[in-house]
Amino acid sequence: MSLSELELNALQTCCDMNENLTLNVHEQDELYVFRGRFMAMDVRKGIIVIDEPSPETKNAKPISRGQSFEVFFEYKTFRYLFNSKVLEHTKFKLHDKGFYGLKILLPKELQDGDKREYFRVQTGMRPPVNFKFFIYEQDADKPIMSAVMKDAPEEFRAEMMDISGGGFAMRAKPGDKRLLLESGDVVQARFKLKAGFEDMEIWAEVRNKRKYKDTDITIWGLRFFEKDRNKHINYYRNKIMRYVTERQREIISR
Repeated sequence: MSLSELELNALQTCCDMNENLTLNVHEQDELYVFRGRFMAMDVRKGIIVIDEPSPETKNAKPISRGQSFEVFFEYKTFRYLFNSKVLEHTKFKLHDKGFYGLKILLPKELQDGDKREYFRVQTGMRPPVNFKFFIYEQDADKPIMSAVMKDAPEEFRAEMMDISGGGFAMRAKPGDKRLLLESGDVVQARFKLKAGFEDMEIWAEVRNKRKYKDTDITIWGLRFFEKDRNKHINYYRNKIMRYVTERQREIISR
């Protein structure tokens, strides 16, 4: 696996802007945290240069050659994480001042800084991604039934807030009645991410709910079921990941 052009651009920009980073060292069930900055990157040599990290954790030992660690950083709206190690100590100049730093190994991949399996992006809100779904309360074999139409399931509506290859977040459509969803409930959702994309029908489980910032708007987080309940999940996931990549480019280019 190798870094994508998008990931390389993110790292290069962080080096050009000397963005902050957090370096985490795990030793014998202890976590030692350091703060530092990106300085330079050489893709041909496979290295990143960072300044000498300063310890944030008490009793942290100086970082030595060959030390392995993980690096966390933020770029635009994304949070990234990668594993690396110290190749050697070095000196470099910045604005005619000399600094001590570290040459570390350029990673082969960037992981989600929120430590999810898949990257998550905000879906477009103009227009929003609207979708319809049926609700199966926890352990129920049948969906919630309509109080108006005999022998028909109640169809609910919502707006998607973000999505990844592993699931999505949603809120009730403005003006609609409040949704009653709890962790463990299951939804059978139908949606189209954007014009030109096909309709998808995916089963997902409610995993959590939270309030949106300082408002009374409730956001639900849902996780897709795998093949046991979503026969075409791999096909749909490929489509979703294509959308995620496109959205990343849109957001970063703003």
